Amino acid sequence: MWFSNEVKIKSMKKINIFDIVIILFLLAGFVGAMYFYPILPDRVITHWNWVGQADGWGTKTFSTIGIPIIMLAMYILFKFLPKIDPHHQNYQNFAKAYSAMQLAIIGLLTVIYFVTNLVNLGYNLSIAKIVPAIIGAMFIIMGFYLKDIKLNWFVGIKTPWTLSSETVWHKTHVFGSKVFILSGVLFLIAPYLPASFALYFFIIFMALVLSTIVYSYLVFKQEKKS
Repeated sequence: MWFSNEVKIKSMKKINIFDIVIILFLLAGFVGAMYFYPILPDRVITHWNWVGQADGWGTKTFSTIGIPIIMLAMYILFKFLPKIDPHHQNYQNFAKAYSAMQLAIIGLLTVIYFVTNLVNLGYNLSIAKIVPAIIGAMFIIMGFYLKDIKLNWFVGIKTPWTLSSETVWHKTHVFGSKVFILSGVLFLIAPYLPASFALYFFIIFMALVLSTIVYSYLVFKQEKKS
């Protein structure tokens, strides 16, 4: 009993560290908003294509203030979802993975937020290399923890077949962990591929995503037969 309590306390500490880092990211976003808004022009770049060329523009209000608000809304949503999930009791069994997912997503948005605003200020940063690298890191982190996620309605690979069976859910997420990590590696190397490879990259990435859906169906069919 004593050992079990000690493990729970250590686990809670790790989860709290994730939450602290997430909160620091959120605070950084709002501090960034106060810094960027007065000095950015009214019209800023909001999107870049595959090779890092600007192809979308918008107002500085959304770029500087809107994104931190969206990040905060996502954080609140993450805290709220377990309360309305019919499988809410499962969340305590993958609390660390759930927090890591939040950290990966909000961390990604925070880095992109600062990089894009700095580029709009004239800093010579390579969007075409930094953004894919951050996305790749997010996929790798999520892939590492994906196998630990238990059956729920909001996080993970949700198909009719994974939601209908804990066995199918588990096997699909073990498979999905490898797919996410491989996808992350693809994003890491993407900036160094020729621009003509963009279509092939998209096809490969979509094939990897679809493979998790197909795999869940095949495992479900196998389970039904057995």
